[in-house]
This record gives sequence, structure tokens and C-alpha cells, in this order.
Amino acid sequence: MTSIIDIHSLATAYGKTQVLYDVTFQVPQGQCFGLIGLNGAGKTTLIKVLLGLRKPTQGSASILGKNPGDNMIKSQIAYLPEKFEPPPFLTGFEFIEF
Repeated sequence: MTSIIDIHSLATAYGKTQVLYDVTFQVPQGQCFGLIGLNGAGKTTLIKVLLGLRKPTQGSASILGKNPGDNMIKSQIAYLPEKFEPPPFLTGFEFIEF
């Protein structure tokens, strides 16, 4: 079965603080999944890696077989952060286009 998300031995840190260490999992096509854990467990950091907003210090991550941040991948996914503040100078339509 094809994996939509494939993470292997992923690690990343903020300075000297290790946030993710040796994370490995796959999400098969058609499967629903969620990330659960305490505050500070690394859920948001993992999402940032998958979105291409943060680089791992080791290991790899892919979405649909492509590297996070790939333009084709960006056109296939959406992300809405918990604290969302759209730019006030854009109309709703302009923001969607952006």
C-alpha cells in the first residue's frame, strides 16, 4: 500500500534542546490519523517539518514521495495554525489566492 506520509528516524532541535528524536512512522493512503501528546511533545514541530517550514537535523520525511516544501506538495495540502491571524490588508479572496 502507498504511504502518504513517510517519516524515518526524524530528529530536530531548537538550539541544544532536542525536540524530536528518532521518530519513524508511515501513514498509508486512505487512513486517518492524529497526533496526540502533552504540550511541548513536538507535535507542532513535526507538522512544521512536514510543511517544509523546519529542517530536520537527521532522518527524512516525505509526503506523497516528495520532500516537504516541494511546490507540488504545497498545492496538495492545507494548514491552518491554532492561532490564525490573516494579514489585515488582504481581502478574504486575496488571502485564499495567496
